[in-house]
Amino acid sequence: MMSILLNQAVSLCKAIATVALTGDSYTLQIKQLEYTAEVTTVGLCPKGWFRDDTGILWLYKTDANQQNYVNREICASNIIDCFNIYGNLKYDSVTMYDIACSKSRLMSDEEKSVVHAADIDVWSNINYGINVLEWALQNYKKEVSQMLVIDYLIANPDRHLRNWGIYQEVQTGDILGLHELYDHNNAFDEMYMKDETLPSVIDMSFTHKQLAEKYVEFSGLKLLRKPDFNEFPNKLAYDTFFKRCKNLNININ
Repeated sequence: MMSILLNQAVSLCKAIATVALTGDSYTLQIKQLEYTAEVTTVGLCPKGWFRDDTGILWLYKTDANQQNYVNREICASNIIDCFNIYGNLKYDSVTMYDIACSKSRLMSDEEKSVVHAADIDVWSNINYGINVLEWALQNYKKEVSQMLVIDYLIANPDRHLRNWGIYQEVQTGDILGLHELYDHNNAFDEMYMKDETLPSVIDMSFTHKQLAEKYVEFSGLKLLRKPDFNEFPNKLAYDTFFKRCKNLNININ
């Protein structure tokens, strides 16, 4: 049990972020503390927000259940960057308190906010009588098609309605477009690499493969750089990726 005394008003509480990331127990004696950042970021893996010396906020995320999530997320991020993708949140490797983590920058700022597809789904159903995937395909077909194809290539089964969405202009409420692809730590899921008949969470009536085959022609995806073997978490991931590129006629030379 560690006691931490905070004497100045700060916008982040390092102790609370540390608890969120590591699960360690602390006793906090807080004086003149105005507020701390939200620490209930949902998801399986432990995580915490940390601000660097320049004022930039970073999300540090570590492994859970010994599933190699950190390496899978970083590998997927690097591989997605090999494509002419519309947007991809960059994940890097970092160590915090001797814990291996993935590190990604805060996506929103004072000018734009992130709206999850789950929230858009309510709005699109009320206003247009269609679900969020239908709405997104009507308005951002190329970007959504790229997302569907990429998830098949990297065997990512986790593209639920809170793992994709849009940017919205804060002052006007204007929709700015789909935000970057993010949250890749479930990529290269062994079950989804081995079994192509499993349904896609984004549309349970189709498999990943069926969605990718349906929308690959609209995606315009091109592999700008062929990733090396050591950029994948394992041989199965490497073999699966290139086999699926071939299946979709994506040039890998």
